[in-house]
Amino acid sequence: MTGYQIQRHRILLCVLALFCLGMALMGCKKASLDDWYATQADQFQEMTDAVNSQDLGYTLDIVTADSDALVFQYTLSKAYDMSDDADALTQLYDAIFDSYASTFSSLRAQIADETGINGIAIRLTALNPDGTVLYSRDFTE
Repeated sequence: MTGYQIQRHRILLCVLALFCLGMALMGCKKASLDDWYATQADQFQEMTDAVNSQDLGYTLDIVTADSDALVFQYTLSKAYDMSDDADALTQLYDAIFDSYASTFSSLRAQIADETGINGIAIRLTALNPDGTVLYSRDFTE
């Protein structure tokens, strides 16, 4: 990945994290993460539409998984050959993920407060166009 692509990923992650934190602050008590997500679905859709309308080299989906994970799923526009430098890609995503640890921690706390569920994970997943997982990591504190 080029320096420009790395910077775009960092900026987008920051924007997404701040948006999600704002959405978490707006909610009211819900029975599950899926219920909480459903109350935010329109805002998440607007955000993904805005991101996906740009030519960033990937598309974004925000979904829930396993009833306890809020997933930021990035699907690359062009396949990344993992034999090229898989360690570099993993290190890149780890560095980005780690730099937002406090934001993810705050988001998890807010979701837990609004849903009453502890143990919510924030998951970052990067996929090749064919759905092959390039990277996946949960932030659980």
